[in-house]
Amino acid sequence: MGLGDKFKAVRAQAQQAVNEHREQIQNAVHDLSEAANTKTGGKHADKIMRFDQKATDAVDKFGDGGARTDPESTTVPTAESTTVPTAGGEEPEATQHDAASGSAPAFEE
Repeated sequence: MGLGDKFKAVRAQAQQAVNEHREQIQNAVHDLSEAANTKTGGKHADKIMRFDQKATDAVDKFGDGGARTDPESTTVPTAESTTVPTAGGEEPEATQHDAASGSAPAFEE
């Protein structure tokens, strides 16, 4: 058994675990999102909601082995969630600055 086969076996085990505990994982993500939204006083509700949806979709996609057949589970990008590159294909300045700083944003308590 080569290294690639071992990785495939580990991936299969992880997918099985996600399938067995999918509801628990999704509930934990949802609870975390609600707690974060409460903690921030709703200031970042749209971003938190997008995180919740993307995390739920990722759990579904990974658990299904990457194959999605449910058309209702497919998300359509909206104007808010779509990033349009600036001229020359560069990322917006705020994103470049945040990435260049190498630090996570500070949260108020």
